[in-house]
Amino acid sequence: MLATCSSLSLPEMETDRLCALTDGVLTEEGVGAIAARAEIFAYFRKLVEARKDIAIDDVVAAMLSGVSDGALSTDDVVLNLLSLLVAGNETSRLALTGAVVAFAQHPDQWDRLRRCRELIPKAVDEILRWTSPGLHVSRTVLQDAEIGGVNIPSGATVAAWLPAGNRDPIVFDEPHIFDVGRNGRPHLSMGHGPHHCIGAALSRVEVAALLDATLDSVEAFELVSPPRYTNSITVSGFTEALVRLH
Repeated sequence: MLATCSSLSLPEMETDRLCALTDGVLTEEGVGAIAARAEIFAYFRKLVEARKDIAIDDVVAAMLSGVSDGALSTDDVVLNLLSLLVAGNETSRLALTGAVVAFAQHPDQWDRLRRCRELIPKAVDEILRWTSPGLHVSRTVLQDAEIGGVNIPSGATVAAWLPAGNRDPIVFDEPHIFDVGRNGRPHLSMGHGPHHCIGAALSRVEVAALLDATLDSVEAFELVSPPRYTNSITVSGFTEALVRLH
């Protein structure tokens, strides 16, 4: 959350509050989620108005330049800032937690990474594939299509389930095996095409930083108790994972 707030030039003192709100957007139900989303909207509307007269070279300024050019509306900026905040906090955090759980459950892969640090870039993408923090994306069909023998009419809404794509045996050899040396095709955890995640590079840096920081000091991860899964249809991961570091 600190990294995400830094990219938006938000005060460090706001991180705990914003972290709690993004949790509420994804894990609360009904009124709770609506209230959390409304509070973030209000926060960013106030921020956008304040930043119109302040020159800071960051993501917010880049978006506001789009407003000046007529390419974006103020509402577009607020909606995109909400997406950046929620995705920047939740998905990276769930990937990091999922990485620790994966290495606790596959100690041979942690040993392999400790012996060959050069595998870190591959391990980062395998972690993102394996954890698949974002569960799905929705798209509106622009013309009649057929996918896998199923006719999809123009105007229909289609949900693409990313973990299923990341376990596709046609694309990945032995997809249900966690392999830090995998030389597979690109996974879908960061989206695809024009909707590729704007924070993809930052997420990879964060996961790599976790690996780099622990490889020298941690010999093994041990799960103290079964991890608790997140109750969400939007993101996948754990709300709690008690781990002992050896």
